[in-house]
Parts: sequence; C-alpha cells; structure tokens
Amino acid sequence: MLDLKIKADRMALSSIPEVPDVSVVACISVDIPNSLKDHLVLPISSHGKVISRAPVQITEIEERPGGVLVRWGEIEEEHDQEVSEFKLQFCSGSTRSNDDKNFTWVTVCEGQYTGFVVRHLQLLNPYSFRLCCRGEEEKKWSRCSVPVVAMTSIPHYQWSDANDSYMTNSEGTTATKATAESHEVLYSKGAAYTCGHSIVFKVVETGSIHEDDGIGLCISNEIQNTLKIPGSLFLSSAGAVYVNGEKMKTRLPAISANSVIMFETEQIEHKKIRATIESGEKSVTFDWKLERELIENQFTDRSVGFGMTVHDSKTTNLYFAMCVLCENWKVSIE
Repeated sequence: MLDLKIKADRMALSSIPEVPDVSVVACISVDIPNSLKDHLVLPISSHGKVISRAPVQITEIEERPGGVLVRWGEIEEEHDQEVSEFKLQFCSGSTRSNDDKNFTWVTVCEGQYTGFVVRHLQLLNPYSFRLCCRGEEEKKWSRCSVPVVAMTSIPHYQWSDANDSYMTNSEGTTATKATAESHEVLYSKGAAYTCGHSIVFKVVETGSIHEDDGIGLCISNEIQNTLKIPGSLFLSSAGAVYVNGEKMKTRLPAISANSVIMFETEQIEHKKIRATIESGEKSVTFDWKLERELIENQFTDRSVGFGMTVHDSKTTNLYFAMCVLCENWKVSIE
C-alpha cells in the first residue's frame, strides 16, 4: 500500500502548501481500475461521500444593489451525459453543510444559465448559496456544491422622495405619479446605478399616454420636464429610443401595464458607454457618448465579493429616471 503520511520532521515549514477553502476544492476526481472500486468505496464512504459526479462549483459572487450576482463554471469532466441544466438555491444564514436541517433552501434559478442575480436580499445579512446540475437525459440532480456564504452591502435602488409630483412606497422601490399638474422628471435617490450592472423597470400601472412619457438613465439630476436631452438615454412610452436627445431608428415595443424593461451597460471608454435596452422579446444596443463632464462622486471603484479581487478601473455612476405627465403611472425598480 502507498503510505500517504509524511512525517513533520522531514518537511520544512516553508514547504507546506496553502490549504484551499473547501468550496474551492470540494471534490477529488480519480480514475481507478474497476477491480479496486469495491475495495475502496466502503472505507472512503466512512469518511466522506462517493458520488458519480463531482458537483459544479460557484466561482464568483459579486455584490449588486439589494442582491448579489452568482456565477458558476461548467464541469470539466468526462461523463456519459453533458451538463444541460443547473439549479441555484439559497437560504438565509450561514452554513457550510448541505445536510444541516436548520436551513430551508429556496430555488431561485433553474436552466442553462451560468449566472444569476439574486435580488431582494436584506443588507448585511449573510446568505448561503449552493448549486447542482444534471445531464440532458438525467432526472436526478447531482450532489449540491459546498455552500458559499455571501452578503450585500449595497442598498436597494430607490426613487427620490423629494419630488412632490410622485409618491413612493416605504422602501422607495416603487413610484406613483400623484398629480397631472407637472411633467417634472423623477430621479433616483443619488447616482445609484453603476455601469456594468443591470437595472430592471417594472411598469405596474399606466395612465394616459403622452409622447414625452418614459424611463431612462441620466448623468445629471437637474430639474427637467423631459428626458429627450443631452446626457440622457431614454425609452419613450411609444417605444422610441433617444440617445443624448437624438431619436434612433430602431424601436422597441410600446410601454404598457406589466411591461418589464431592462437597461444594461458596459463602460467602453472614460466618456463612452455601450448600452442595451431590452423590452419584451426585443433589444437594442447603442454606444452612448457622454457629452458632459461627470462630477467626482459619479465614479466609483468596482469592488466585488466572494473569491474576487478589487479592480483598479473606475466605472461611472448614473441616475435612473422616469418622466410621465398623467396620474396613476406606477413603476417599480430592481
């Protein structure tokens, strides 16, 4: 037999390797002759678990406003069935065990995705995340990965409560137009949107439609009665897209009750942003040139969570906004 024990007096202290976190090396894959399997399964099972597939592992967790972005890598393992589906689960609290009965796991994502934003999390509250997978013709899910604990310190997106023409809910996540006497733009509470993230507008209700109604992103929160202005990326209620006040040829579906619109951006240069707007099943992408200088607090270092390093490059912070004339419009943000 091979003796794997190494006496301490034969090893220099400096040669001891760093012990990785259990979530990084959760399983060991080995190839052994079939004749030895029966002899090894029993003793190994007394100290661990023998599974047919090494579980997929979470590779990255990054903070998002009121949530976290979880990413995972595909399995690099020869297997009869290629992985075709993943399932992401989380629970409130900190656990490193899948067998702890004190925690209730909730499934938040199931499909072919390799990343997902888990939203509506409490600030600074620890959450545990785990992942499993299965092949195209497999009915049973694989063993779950070792749980990873993470939290978010970034507040939820919030609408400003300083505009008397709109009412906001207690959390600031939903705004309702309260009067038709003003067409003033409602902005976010601070330049809360960071380039490189996604932001989702959910139109809960609509009132009468006006050609200047819509939602968008802005570099400034100056008092305005329209978002068809320089320094703004605007989607009108009719589905027209305006970049710095200029109308684009491509259109998206008109905004209506239950519309879900997502803005996603990427910082290309210091004053240039690549923006994608998705509404319904259609999306458009434009390069948005910022024509005005941003103030210092509209730049932020992009820090990340579990397993990640802090990037030196700075990203731009923007305001999100809505502009509607008539009453009863209700828009939530996440």
